[in-house]
Amino acid sequence: MEQARRDRGWPWEAGHDRQIFFAVAWMAVGGVLTLVGCLLLFFLGVTVGVVTGFLPGVQATPGSEVSWRIRGFLREQRLIEKEETLIYFGSHDLSSVSEDGSLFTDRRVIRYHEDPGLESGLTVCSAEYAGIASIEPVFGSGRDATSVIRVTPKEGEAFDLLVSNEESRDRAFAQRLRETWEKAR
Repeated sequence: MEQARRDRGWPWEAGHDRQIFFAVAWMAVGGVLTLVGCLLLFFLGVTVGVVTGFLPGVQATPGSEVSWRIRGFLREQRLIEKEETLIYFGSHDLSSVSEDGSLFTDRRVIRYHEDPGLESGLTVCSAEYAGIASIEPVFGSGRDATSVIRVTPKEGEAFDLLVSNEESRDRAFAQRLRETWEKAR
């Protein structure tokens, strides 16, 4: 009986310390590789989502490049009408456009953000071009900064458009907004 127990070679018995060390080491290496693999898959998924338009991204996007999902949301929330042409759009939320957005169309400038206190859930500020007194951009500096474009209506309170400076699209957004406003006045 004693001989049979010795022949089994249980890992926790004396003489098997080296086997235990290698087993634990392989488990630790496997855990680290699994974690790294999961992180790589996550970032790959986000990249594919942004490129395909499933996720909105944070940079300002010309209207012609805005996905049908985002356009559908804007129409569903009655932020833009069917007859309006979306010129530029930007959102600060990578996963969804439902919480925040700055945009302008051929008719007006619009800023919305989530407000849980309201029945609709969104606070919307907008101004038609004829009713705008001034548009003043303040460009953010540094990586991943936010530029603020202050829209001051002739009547009512001013509101800010928040635009990411990623790929310097904030400057293109502001320039195109100013051109559209000056043309419509």
